[in-house]
Amino acid sequence: MKTKKFNKIILLIIFLLFSQNAFAEKYRLACKIGAFNLEGVAFSDKTRFYNKIMDFDVDTEVGIYSPDLRAESDEVIIHGLWPYAKFSQTSGSQELAWNNELLINDGTEGKPWTKYKYNSFLKKKTNRDKKNERVLNITIQDWRLDDKKIKPRVIQELEVRKKKMELEKGNITQEEYNNWYKTRKEVNNQDPESLPKKLYNTYKFEFKCIKSSV
Repeated sequence: MKTKKFNKIILLIIFLLFSQNAFAEKYRLACKIGAFNLEGVAFSDKTRFYNKIMDFDVDTEVGIYSPDLRAESDEVIIHGLWPYAKFSQTSGSQELAWNNELLINDGTEGKPWTKYKYNSFLKKKTNRDKKNERVLNITIQDWRLDDKKIKPRVIQELEVRKKKMELEKGNITQEEYNNWYKTRKEVNNQDPESLPKKLYNTYKFEFKCIKSSV
């Protein structure tokens, strides 16, 4: 009896493994950026991306990959895949979903530190969609450093002057000043990732995509 039960368990495991492989799928998606897809962005950006195509390779067991980065194209800014993302939990009408991030500016060359956070999903096929059509939804959160919570340079310089005056008056020792300055310098040079941030803008896009075999 135990042997029969054990054999049934083995058969069930094998069946489940083969079932997963049977449902696994690999395909390509080509999503064209139309004139009305980039709602809320500047006209110059709409012109810049107009009629461009975002390419994706999908493996439903692994994740989604885009060769756009390899091609050094601008489309990577819209989907943020650098160059791939693993799938996350789906809900409702979502067939596949994934989250990813892309650092747009690192704060150098006079440009503000900017990071885009992406929440994307592919909708389940409906009766209104053609056989090879899919709909891709992308939400982008534009995050910047929160300047109000970061001390301006002028205030930082005033703090240094104040400490120097305390040192000159003998209120603090040179060692105390050095320790304070070292700590201050470390704080000022810390990684932007650890500094306060604020949500600057949110964009929501929807694209029609064509599905094809690999």
